[in-house]
Amino acid sequence: MIVARVLAPFLAFAFAAVALARPASAETWRTVNPLVEQKPVTLRANGVSVLLEPQSRIETVDGETFEIGTVRATVTFADAAPFEVPVDEAIVPTHGLWVGLGKLDRRDADPVVILTGYTGGMHCCVTFQLVTRQQDGPRALGLPMMDGNPDTGFPRDIDGDGVADIRRADDSFLYAFTSYAGSWVPPRLWNLRNGALVDVSGEPRFAKFWQREARKVGKHCRKGQVGACAAYAAAMARLGRAEEGIAAALTHAPTADWLPEPCTVALVNDECPEGKARVFDGFGPALRWLLSEQGYLR
Repeated sequence: MIVARVLAPFLAFAFAAVALARPASAETWRTVNPLVEQKPVTLRANGVSVLLEPQSRIETVDGETFEIGTVRATVTFADAAPFEVPVDEAIVPTHGLWVGLGKLDRRDADPVVILTGYTGGMHCCVTFQLVTRQQDGPRALGLPMMDGNPDTGFPRDIDGDGVADIRRADDSFLYAFTSYAGSWVPPRLWNLRNGALVDVSGEPRFAKFWQREARKVGKHCRKGQVGACAAYAAAMARLGRAEEGIAAALTHAPTADWLPEPCTVALVNDECPEGKARVFDGFGPALRWLLSEQGYLR
């Protein structure tokens, strides 16, 4: 079930378009909006079906009445009981849902179902749920929300090993050293392994991928863009050349617009207690900390 609060009727008309992306012969990827269109949608491919049903109810909170818009998602694998997908309360379903059906690995017996949505808001956010059939039955797996727009197609095989790689983004680089517009966000790559989503970004088989990323952001780093230099150091670290990447970043962008100040203790009321924030002595130590914190340094 996917639930969100509908605050005003005009939102129902903002994202009413429905787009069809890819034929059902291999993988299916569709944009649907059952809540706005007020009719159920059923997608079928490769022996799995997804039923998306619009629902709504009226609630009163502090004397104010709201209409709660709901899309209930039910996944049915061949010869299995229907599975209701757990709620993702971050989604605003009037924006529509992006639904994928297909196999991540051509050797898999069963396909997976991917459900993504959009939260709305400034610089935000795409959600991700993946439903897979496991020995004990269907299970829903999730990945953290990320900034940006929903994907336009089913995950693709990046390194040519026959397994589709789920590409997301490392949003920890946003605002780390400069503005949102000046930040560059390194990709993160995920695979479904043994029933779990595993971050495989640092595996050697993606060397060509990271070489392309390094070339892309390196051009902007050499122009002195600190956000690009941070992303360049991250790409080089994925290639096992972290020190070279950090040195290049500091050469082309010796200072940042600002530095992160991570809290060294637990937050109190969502704030770092006075005197407990870590203060870095320049861009270099702060960049090295971020790379280490996010798992780029080996």
